[in-house]
Amino acid sequence: MSLPTPVSNSAPPPPEPNFHVVTSAPLTPAQQIALSECTWAAGHPDIQMACYLGRICTNAPPKCCRYKAVPSIIQAGPTCGLTALSMLLNGQPSPEEILNLAKERHFTHIGEMFSAHNFFELVREVLGRHSAITVQCHLYQGRLNCAKVKERLTCGACIFVPYPFQNNPNPQKAMTF
Repeated sequence: MSLPTPVSNSAPPPPEPNFHVVTSAPLTPAQQIALSECTWAAGHPDIQMACYLGRICTNAPPKCCRYKAVPSIIQAGPTCGLTALSMLLNGQPSPEEILNLAKERHFTHIGEMFSAHNFFELVREVLGRHSAITVQCHLYQGRLNCAKVKERLTCGACIFVPYPFQNNPNPQKAMTF
């Protein structure tokens, strides 16, 4: 014999949130300050911290914000661009596989890329082999703070901005796709 299910006039409890907050260490003073600013991005701590550190959109959200979470991959040696490309493709191919391809093409010896054009060619080849969709890739030279770059980023493009190794903070060329 089964017992009747009790009837309740109250609403069911709200569903569990679909995110998890993990804290492994106390927040630093900078992180505490960051969390008090850029509160429009509170649901995305990485964006909130980036906006705080970049001192952009600290009081109000931007007109448009696109965000693609990518897996973190530890860089081994001077392979920042190769690792970034692997991260964009969710680790497939791995940074090591991209490094081996760059070596085969004589673009690098240990991972550094001194030519934006060679990196552009490498990106095109890797995307052609490993991307499930057709991707347009462009090598761009000029100011990054311009209507053309802003429009492409607003439409969902990704951008690689190579920096020279010396103490020069200005990018040489940018590549979008």
